[in-house]
Amino acid sequence: MDWTAIQLDQCARRTRRRRARLTIIAVLVGATALAAGVLVARAADPGIEDECPYNSKLVYDDPGCKPKPAPVRFQPWQQSWQCNDLRVTVTGQNPDTINYDIGGTVWGGINFSVWRGQLYLRGVPCAPLR
Repeated sequence: MDWTAIQLDQCARRTRRRRARLTIIAVLVGATALAAGVLVARAADPGIEDECPYNSKLVYDDPGCKPKPAPVRFQPWQQSWQCNDLRVTVTGQNPDTINYDIGGTVWGGINFSVWRGQLYLRGVPCAPLR
């Protein structure tokens, strides 16, 4: 039986399709084996509960054994400053908002700056009130 060009072309296409299918199957099998290996490794890895038996009388130096502290709840805060004839009140109302209240006589532009927790008016330190 003689092979025509059309038959040879069809045979080559089938071969390419088979190779593509086999490649896809091999990749899927490999990914499944990798995922199964990760799950087995995680199941075999002892957690903190197994490694660090908590006892109220003992203190463990290993940072991995210490329980994580609960996050600190936000506390509103307020600072008051006297800058010459100006009184500045700085209030933290929530974690995202800081309110600045400036009272007194303001002539021209005003320039406040904070450096290492100290409030300055035009480079002159202000006196904390509270």
